[in-house]
Amino acid sequence: MHISIIIPSHHEPNIADTLWDLEKAYVEFPASLSVYVILNDSERHGDAVRAYHRSQLSELKALPFRFSLDVIHLSQVRHKKAGVGHARKSGMDRAVGECGADRSHILVCLDADCRVRKDYVKGWSEIYKNTAIDAAVMQFEHLTLSGSELLDVAIFEYEAHLRYYHHLQYLCGYPHAMQPIGSCLSVRADFYQKIGGMNQRKAGEDFYFLQKCQLNGTVAHASNSKVYPSNRISKRVPFGTGRAMMERLENHAQFTYDFACLPILKNVISALSRTDFEPEELWQALPIHSRPYFEKEGLWDHWMETARHTRSAEAFSKRIFRWFHPFRFMKLMHHLRDTAIPAVPIEQALHDYFVFRQQRPPLTLEQGLEDLRKWGKQDGLWKEW
Repeated sequence: MHISIIIPSHHEPNIADTLWDLEKAYVEFPASLSVYVILNDSERHGDAVRAYHRSQLSELKALPFRFSLDVIHLSQVRHKKAGVGHARKSGMDRAVGECGADRSHILVCLDADCRVRKDYVKGWSEIYKNTAIDAAVMQFEHLTLSGSELLDVAIFEYEAHLRYYHHLQYLCGYPHAMQPIGSCLSVRADFYQKIGGMNQRKAGEDFYFLQKCQLNGTVAHASNSKVYPSNRISKRVPFGTGRAMMERLENHAQFTYDFACLPILKNVISALSRTDFEPEELWQALPIHSRPYFEKEGLWDHWMETARHTRSAEAFSKRIFRWFHPFRFMKLMHHLRDTAIPAVPIEQALHDYFVFRQQRPPLTLEQGLEDLRKWGKQDGLWKEW
């Protein structure tokens, strides 16, 4: 097995800390390991940023790491495609080109502001000993080292929202329940090529990539190790951790989906799981608040087409849920939020979820987050391989 770790980096002052963490993980578990750092700037960035990257390239290459380190400077990338998706793809494609596209080559995504544990390299190796796994997401826990109490609270709120949404998907029986975090993704090189590689989106590249993995292969949500993403502020992308931190500082409270959505979601999944419905019966089985969304998305036509092109109940169900992919699931959540069940503060959602689980509601958000992390492993959303 060979592991290639790809790290996009744009004007990141502390990337050496991440690399020294990898050095410790490599010493703890010597493996066939390559690390690719992708320094990237666009045509719209000034000379100062490019000069910073040129200097950083020399400094990083001079560090005495025992693993193979390749530092690449993608300079003056066209603005239209510049961004984290392009940088990730460039690094992953280069790793495949240099280390091969066979099944024993593992591509791992990390970010330049993350920290990892000493069992990080060992963890990935353990996961991919299971030959059935095509891709995997490593467990995560956001850092609270900013020195700002407000930012620490903000990251607790944001991570609680992420985990709570993952739990909602699981509780309603959605077959593609997933937790996309760009710095926690990995994939076998052969499967990476099979699904067309990484996309070049400026934001959300992790979501769409993991969705493609979910729909086409076997994905593990693993707790063999842990990644610690930063809780810093960022304006680079329109959503994600950095944007959530910035909005929190602007006094925008963290809202999430009301737990009252769960019965509707369960009924949706139940209706879509039926293979013996006529289209009219399907429509009557769908919760009334969801029907306008599914009408707009063309579920009726897809249901009819699926019936014409599948011969078994298993194939029918698989095709229906391939159509109802994670992005459509999220769009349904937004439809319910905007038309029927408004969003609520994360604290209220957690209170209702805890009551549902017959647990005492948390006294603090930090306590609630710890329980979400614990239940994720307890319920099998995350597990060791």
